[in-house]
Amino acid sequence: MVETTQDVPSHKVDHVLHDARFQGPFDATEFASKALSDRKTSPQEEIDRLQASIDALDQQIKSLALDNKGLLLEQTNAFKSSSHEFQKLFLSVRSLQTVAARVRAEVSEPYSKLSLKTVQLSNMYRTIDLLRQTTTQIKLVQRIRTEMETDTLDLLDLSKLARLLSEARTLREEVDLTGIRVCEENNQFVDESKQIIHQKLVSVLQSGVDARSQVDIGGALQALFNLQELKPCLEEQIERMTQRVKKSFMNALDAKKLSSKGVPAFGQMSTQAGQKVLWEQVGKAMEDFKESILSAWYLQKVLLIKKDPLSHQRFIDLVQEDREVVTMPFDTFWNRCIQGIRDVIDATMGLRSGIVKDALLSGYPRLAGMFESTLGVVLKETNEGRKTTLSEDKIEKYYDALSTVESEYLLNVQARLDNIAIAAFPGAGSRALPSQVDLQSLAARFHEEIKQGQHGGERLMNMTTAVIGTVLLTISSQAREMGADSGLLTASGPCNAGQSRNLAIGKSLEDIFKTIVIIQGRLPPKAAKALEGPADVVRQCTQELLQPIFKSRADQFESVIKKVHSLNFGAEDGSESEVAEASSYIQELDSNLHSFRQEFLSKCLLTLGSTGIPSVTELMIHSLCGRLISCWIDQICLVRPITNPGRLQIAKDAAEFESALEHHLISMSKTGKGVLSGPILSLKAFRRLLFIDDITMLESQQASILQALPKVAILHHLFSLCPPTIESPYAKNKLTPLQYSTWVEDHSQQEVLQCIESTLRAGSAKLESQPPVVQIMLNILSSL
Repeated sequence: MVETTQDVPSHKVDHVLHDARFQGPFDATEFASKALSDRKTSPQEEIDRLQASIDALDQQIKSLALDNKGLLLEQTNAFKSSSHEFQKLFLSVRSLQTVAARVRAEVSEPYSKLSLKTVQLSNMYRTIDLLRQTTTQIKLVQRIRTEMETDTLDLLDLSKLARLLSEARTLREEVDLTGIRVCEENNQFVDESKQIIHQKLVSVLQSGVDARSQVDIGGALQALFNLQELKPCLEEQIERMTQRVKKSFMNALDAKKLSSKGVPAFGQMSTQAGQKVLWEQVGKAMEDFKESILSAWYLQKVLLIKKDPLSHQRFIDLVQEDREVVTMPFDTFWNRCIQGIRDVIDATMGLRSGIVKDALLSGYPRLAGMFESTLGVVLKETNEGRKTTLSEDKIEKYYDALSTVESEYLLNVQARLDNIAIAAFPGAGSRALPSQVDLQSLAARFHEEIKQGQHGGERLMNMTTAVIGTVLLTISSQAREMGADSGLLTASGPCNAGQSRNLAIGKSLEDIFKTIVIIQGRLPPKAAKALEGPADVVRQCTQELLQPIFKSRADQFESVIKKVHSLNFGAEDGSESEVAEASSYIQELDSNLHSFRQEFLSKCLLTLGSTGIPSVTELMIHSLCGRLISCWIDQICLVRPITNPGRLQIAKDAAEFESALEHHLISMSKTGKGVLSGPILSLKAFRRLLFIDDITMLESQQASILQALPKVAILHHLFSLCPPTIESPYAKNKLTPLQYSTWVEDHSQQEVLQCIESTLRAGSAKLESQPPVVQIMLNILSSL
């Protein structure tokens, strides 16, 4: 072979070897065609170039083979060894296939026979089981037929039949006997029998529930449990009672149904006959409601105590199985029934107008009374000691059924009362005063609404009193706005227009308060208590209207009493028999009290009989009397010196002062004498103190004087019995009695006692020996 590789440059050979076209799949025809079309050389030149490349490639292959000869020989030997092992493996596989074919030939025939026998046995077993189940069903149905042919079926028979029917149903569910004619006929008979027994049991349960017979209810529940229909039947029974109540109310409140009973649908419902028919139907509906409640309660009671004799489970537990939310049957009935009644009433009240709606509104107390009476019977019948079936939530839901008509009725009550109250007390901007006719109309309306509320029971009564309380608050607010300006109220002199206005308004409020007190005496404790707060507001408003007038007059009376310091009670001239009349300030005070009685008290005191509770005016009279007595004692005790004629004059003034109070103030109050016994005793105690002969007897025999009079007043008076060397507290401090009196009012009792003690000790230090009166005064001070 001619060597040609040296004629071809090595870089060209490498170019050809590394050409991508020679790597992978190669089409020589395609390559040649492209080479001739792309190059400008002749075909012969291309052929020579390719041949040279081929020769160079062959030379390189030979060189690689020689370089790797040892490796190639090792791989060749390994291949020969693998080929030999493969031939041995092939022979072993052929041998194994032969053995497997022989085994298959020996086993296949017995296996086929065994499979056939197995299928035959299975078919025979299924046939036998089908025949056994068929026989069982036939016997079971035969027993059912025998029981069904009994003339009368009692609860035990029905329970037994229910158990047999339940077994037949279980058998049908376990085995499919479809296609067997006798079994299909039996299934049809079982279904028909089950329907008959179900109807009989439902009828027994309904009659037992209506009659509240534990035997009938318990037997029917047991039979229904055996029939596997306890849950649906119980639900059906609850729904039946609910619908019965709802239907009763729908018939009672349906104008068309009422017209069919002989009452014209329009124009006559307001007559007595129409009202009678309506309320008769409502009464029947309430009776059905009551009976249904008691029946539902008794049904639940039996469910709670009755147990299945086999599983020993209570029926109430059985019906609660598989429920996410456990609800007692009575609760379910209660909620549905109340909602049904509410829907019927709301539908009636939702009409713009209607004869039934108007009748319900006008006669709502009667409806509320029926509801409360029914609830009372139910609570009494279902009372089981500490445990109660009707909780507070159930009772509240019970009354919620009436919420629509109740709210509208109470709004009407408030509107009626507000109209009269605002007419009597129009508020700010009106100069009109409440007339006696207005007050009588308001009192009559209060009594009428209370009377209507009493017909509706305690709950409606409480609500009615709450509405009346709201009206009383409105009256108080309006009355405050009607009051006169404070400047007119505190003016002195005769009664002006502003004072007369407040006195008239106050008297009107007193009349209203008296009416409320009378009403409270006729109400139950809870309803009466609900009026206490508003009644107190009325009294407070009355006090606010009258207080400025009484305060200004009390200040005027006190200024007259303080004129006592302008008189001289230490004169020695004259005799005891010459004291014939009271001092000038007492006469002036009597004249002022007379004017106060005629111009003020006569305009605000009640003319009605006493209620046993003092009016605001009476309380203010009591306060005024006590204030005047206290002021007179405080001022008269500051008088110094006092001679025997002076004592007689003071005693005369005290008697006239007491008489003036009795005539002008205390006599105007029906409870004045009892309430003012304390201040009157103080006045009399001072008169005894004024005439004590032996001052040493003050602590022992005259202890009642110390108890009846303020200690400060006693000490002030005892200064009048001291020697002139011992000055009075006001003289020592260079004050007039009026200035000292003002100082005493502005300071505490402790400060006043300290002033008295320091004055007494300073004066007694100037004496060689202490008189008995000084020692008594020191003893009194040390006891405080």
